[in-house]
Amino acid sequence: MASIQSVSSAYRPQAPSALKSATSATQVKSVAAQGVSANGNLGDNLNSLSSIGRLGNAAHTAIKGGAEGLSSGQGLLSSLKGFDLSGAFSAAKSLGQTALSWGTKSAGIQGAMSLVVNGYRAATKKISVAEAGSRVVGDTASGFVGGVAGTAAAAIGTAALGMIGLSGGLLTLGGAAVGMAGFFLGEKFFKETDLYKKLKSKVKSVLDYGFKPLGA
Repeated sequence: MASIQSVSSAYRPQAPSALKSATSATQVKSVAAQGVSANGNLGDNLNSLSSIGRLGNAAHTAIKGGAEGLSSGQGLLSSLKGFDLSGAFSAAKSLGQTALSWGTKSAGIQGAMSLVVNGYRAATKKISVAEAGSRVVGDTASGFVGGVAGTAAAAIGTAALGMIGLSGGLLTLGGAAVGMAGFFLGEKFFKETDLYKKLKSKVKSVLDYGFKPLGA
């Protein structure tokens, strides 16, 4: 009789608390596994965020920089239309100063994003420190050129669209589109120049030499 009772107790269903503990343990393991998977894809996530950030930088530069340089863009087009070379030169100079200012801001944003992405790649041994440094410098320089081109294009484009009768939201959207196109075209052309390639190569060679003792 005692034997039957012991066998019966051995197959008695678990108490609800025991089942809850087992379920919780399974959930913890699942969350932990997801966390490992997320860490494994961190590089891809950073790449996506970098692309989104670059797009946001171009839009911000085109809208804000273009608005700041709009009066100079209008003055430039009006002077050219009236064959006023002195006025055109003065307006172009003012627009150039605004474009340089926004180019510097754009370079800072793009350089910071590149530092995060390529710093992670270097830390995880996917690329060398020298390669990471050259990419950061290259992205910073291209961000500057894109910012200058985007600001100028947005200012002149908005002024031109306004002269043909666009206004309100359409004028803002049109000017922003022209500015973003100028930003990306400026970046693209700069990255195809020898200056860009030599700049990256020089930085990489300097960092390769500087970090050689650490890799030895």
